[in-house]
Amino acid sequence: MISAVTAQFLSVLVLITQLFAKLAALHRAAPTGTEPVVGATQGLALLVSFAFAVKAVRRSPYRLGWKRRTPEPSLAAFPHR
Repeated sequence: MISAVTAQFLSVLVLITQLFAKLAALHRAAPTGTEPVVGATQGLALLVSFAFAVKAVRRSPYRLGWKRRTPEPSLAAFPHR
C-alpha cells in the first residue's frame, strides 16, 4: 500500500511538470519549471500523498506486516471421549 501511494505520488509529479509545460497559463507563471510556484505545488502534492499513506496504514488490517490472528478455539468446545 505504501508502494502504491509512492507510485501515485511520482505520477502526480510528472503530471504537475507536464501541466506547467503544456498549459499556457501555467507556463507563463513558470516558464523554466524551476520557479517557487512549481516547488510549492509539488510540496502540496507530497503532503497530500503523505496524508493518504498515513490513512492507508491506519485503516490496514496488516499493520507493520503482522496479520490479524483468529482466536484459537477453546478446549471446552471439544468434548472429551
